[in-house]
Amino acid sequence: MKKVFKRLIPILFLLMLSGIIVYSFTNNPPHQFKESQCGFCHLNYDYPLRFSNNITTLCNYCHGKKRNTLSHIVGIKPSMQTPADFHLDENGEMTCVTCHNIHMDSVDSVTGERSYLLWSNLRGREFCDACHGNTIAVVNSPVHSDVIETAHFGYYTGGVSSIDRVSIQCLGCHEGSTASHVSVTTKKGSPIVGSHPIGRDYMKAYKKDNTLRSPRSLSLEIKFFEGRVGCTSCHNPFSLAKHQLSITNEESKLCFECHLK
Repeated sequence: MKKVFKRLIPILFLLMLSGIIVYSFTNNPPHQFKESQCGFCHLNYDYPLRFSNNITTLCNYCHGKKRNTLSHIVGIKPSMQTPADFHLDENGEMTCVTCHNIHMDSVDSVTGERSYLLWSNLRGREFCDACHGNTIAVVNSPVHSDVIETAHFGYYTGGVSSIDRVSIQCLGCHEGSTASHVSVTTKKGSPIVGSHPIGRDYMKAYKKDNTLRSPRSLSLEIKFFEGRVGCTSCHNPFSLAKHQLSITNEESKLCFECHLK
């Protein structure tokens, strides 16, 4: 019995340590800045606040732009009236802190739920409607309203299909009944009905094909979820551009982003 107990002690210790770590992570503010660090972002502490750089740039010093996520547009002036607690920068443009309070706790002290560092207690479509109202159903196109009510999606790794899971989500609607029909191919060669082939691992393809550009040289607007070429490599449901392209294709710029001239 004593031997069994001795064996359980390190296991119980690890469980307690894990619990403490998880509790600390979920309840403490994720941005625990020291007082000496305030000046890195803030130029003043009175409203309107002024910052040392563009707020999104400041956020990206740590978070960075990623190849495997899509997010709500920032750096634009909203076309609608925004709630008073959804803060715009000194130029009246959206930034990361329009929706997020970076000094907030990770867990709401009242509800016990994750706060997502949001200024409002609203979640999902209700949160979007705080600015968009009923227009959320017609932002860009009606069929994307269910997708873009999630301000950030992505971060997928691994999968059971040659097509990444974000593209599978796209094709789930673009089969002709809910949204316009899109025919795709996963084979190398001529695409079907003008659609670019998807499903190829870009890094592997780059190593074998000297007509492709290095992944490091590509715009971060070209997304490779699960490392594969997919719908979001060329399109972004948040984009305001024609055909919701990730970047402009004027003079085939989008095509030449990956393919050498």
